Amino acid sequence: MAGPAGAATVHTVTVGELTDEGGSCAAPGIPTAKGVALAVKQINEHPFTVAGKQYTIDLKPENTNSDNTTAVNDLVSLTQNDGAKIVIGPGCGAYVEPGLGPLAVKEKILLFNPFPSATMDNPATAVSYAKGAGSLIAISQASSGQTAEAQGALVTLFPKSDSIKSVYLLLEDDEEGHTFGASLGKYFTTHGYKLTTAYYPDGTQDFSGYLSAVKASSSDLLMYGYGDPSGLAILKQAVALNAAPNYYGWGSALSDATGVNGPTGIQEPQVALVYPVSLQYPTNAKIAEFAKQFEAFNGGTLGSDSSYAAYLYDDPGLLVKAMEKANSTTNLPAIAKALYSLKYNGLLSSDEYFDSSHHLHFEVDGCYVAPGENPTAHVTCKSVPQ
Repeated sequence: MAGPAGAATVHTVTVGELTDEGGSCAAPGIPTAKGVALAVKQINEHPFTVAGKQYTIDLKPENTNSDNTTAVNDLVSLTQNDGAKIVIGPGCGAYVEPGLGPLAVKEKILLFNPFPSATMDNPATAVSYAKGAGSLIAISQASSGQTAEAQGALVTLFPKSDSIKSVYLLLEDDEEGHTFGASLGKYFTTHGYKLTTAYYPDGTQDFSGYLSAVKASSSDLLMYGYGDPSGLAILKQAVALNAAPNYYGWGSALSDATGVNGPTGIQEPQVALVYPVSLQYPTNAKIAEFAKQFEAFNGGTLGSDSSYAAYLYDDPGLLVKAMEKANSTTNLPAIAKALYSLKYNGLLSSDEYFDSSHHLHFEVDGCYVAPGENPTAHVTCKSVPQ
């Protein structure tokens, strides 16, 4: 791309993106894709320099519609038709397990993906795999064990957290639900909580049987979810049944906790994990500024799912810093090596970094919603590292 006479030529780096703008992951997938688009727009307003040349990013999004076969075909299209050797996404990971990771390894693609392979979340094999076949795979979140540590620690947001001795986990019956169920279960049992775990099938709408079991267990805390619409349905039905004295929505929208009983408010203490950070109740000035930027970029709308706009927002910036450090836009092993050695001052943390198994560490938010009228006026959010 040539500029005005006398101006430096600006080159482009093609970056593919797999989005989730349809299907089961659309609710978080749409704002996630918009967050990446905003990051690229901001980067391109001030081209970056690699080896003495100026560059912008040519983002090539493909919508997977939350389907594994489509995701694999889209990745093939991005590499063969668009020439992309660096790909971001998709943000919703459970359905991509069978195909994307192995294809990325085969095609030698630098892939930013939350769940590219079960191997990458297995502590026994993750480090060796990351140094071998998975050397070009970057995980855009911490491992499930590290995530469980952060999410478990947020139980302390409850004012009477010392009285919480027993936890009932109610999670979706899929691979992701079982992965995090195992990690969360390990956290709670090793920290002395009495634990009960149950799983519900995808698409469940009537949770009365599950919640009756919760109530019968006399558990001090129901940790439920993840995600909408199941999270909202669980909370509404749990509150109506008075299933537990404390509720913790894992991966559900904060609007669940603030909107269940309307203006009269909720009657039980509730915590919502607002993943990754709360834009409606920002915990620092950097997030507050991003919330304003995203609201303007999103046509003046900042909804409960908008927090997912921050999920992969830092990935393009991490990529730029890695290319600058590697002094190359094409040498993928060098870019990957630079990426994994970065200490990045990003949106999600002032000290983002990759560990030896290529998992990215950043902060996540939990928000406590006090019982009573006008619940949106009584929200307290806290960030914890993962």
